[in-house]
Amino acid sequence: METALKIKMDVLGTGFSTKKLWKYLCATLLKNNTGEVYKMTNEAKIHWINTKDVKYLPSTRLGYTIQNCGPLVNNGNWDLCRKPFIGSPPYISMKQLCIGGLPYEKTNEFARINKLHKEGKFPWKWNPKLRERSLIDLYDSINDEGIMVNPRGNDQIAVAIARDGRLALANGRHRLAMCYLLGIEKIPVIIYMRHTLWKKNMDRLRDLSKSIWGEGILYTNIDHVDAMNYKSQWDDYRIDLIKQTTSLESGTLVDIGSLFGNVCAVMEDDGFDCSAVDINSDFLHFMKLFRDAKERKFKIIKGSFHNMRNLNYDIVTAFNIFHHSLKKEKTYNCLVDFLKTLNFKEMYFQAHDTKEKQMIGAYRNFSYIEFVNFIQECLPFETERKIIGMERGRKIFKIYKD
Repeated sequence: METALKIKMDVLGTGFSTKKLWKYLCATLLKNNTGEVYKMTNEAKIHWINTKDVKYLPSTRLGYTIQNCGPLVNNGNWDLCRKPFIGSPPYISMKQLCIGGLPYEKTNEFARINKLHKEGKFPWKWNPKLRERSLIDLYDSINDEGIMVNPRGNDQIAVAIARDGRLALANGRHRLAMCYLLGIEKIPVIIYMRHTLWKKNMDRLRDLSKSIWGEGILYTNIDHVDAMNYKSQWDDYRIDLIKQTTSLESGTLVDIGSLFGNVCAVMEDDGFDCSAVDINSDFLHFMKLFRDAKERKFKIIKGSFHNMRNLNYDIVTAFNIFHHSLKKEKTYNCLVDFLKTLNFKEMYFQAHDTKEKQMIGAYRNFSYIEFVNFIQECLPFETERKIIGMERGRKIFKIYKD
């Protein structure tokens, strides 16, 4: 840190503002006094997440330092007494300073630190004027150029993951407050701490994914910072097609064979009232876990769509699911009965590849044209259709009322 401090003093001494210093640091790599480049320690990795995902402050500081940046696993109740970040002292102080134009000496933060300083409880040297200048320059820098990964290694915005998957801030209060105030949508974070109970769930997800799709692979995306290291067999291309081709701006949506609920998660964020259908207990467990972690509201329906009748939704999504019903005569008939009572304005359907091994010996193995014809014939109303895309050799149709 001596070299870092010397650079800071030299730059400030030549008349550079803190804003210019920040730009300088982002264009270079600081080195410590042994000449080694600062690096992220242990397994800490940068993840770009939605700013609004970091909604809470823990009731006590979690011990984050540049030397101790995790990732840690911690039991206890540190995650239960969290408070909303919006309206917290650091948020209010930055709003007073950066938006309200109050002098730093008039902010809540100054009053708090000044009290601690007088009592000898503030362990660092404190120059209010320099602090005011550095905070305003940092705010201006983020406003001009966006939030950047701090080149000083481990001094990043850091989060702690509670037992329920919600994120509490462990480091970077000023930066997070400024990003909120400026409407910055994405921020770079590292995971500093996980609650023990959350870690057990992530271990279970790791084992499940490995047993079904392979090491580090999921079937679809999961919108959570702790799932970002996984690769997905199917990305959000199909959901993007819905957004691009739907004639609806809002309404109801049901996703058949929802797995982890990714379609409902994304479409709920886009303004739809969503329901997710699945029968697998492991998938349902994680669907609920991640839905609640992100504080979403979509409904989870446990059971087979084969047993459902008279569903009525504005949008039905059926990606890579109906072909499983073609494998046996009984489930084929269930699919027919399901379609005969189904009502919708738009359906998004992805057909299978007839050459796949799973379809060997199937009761029916429709080509994609035969399959979409079959669906339209079973429906109790007239529809039109069009191919809107293809992914991994599987065509995607939009079926809609004329």
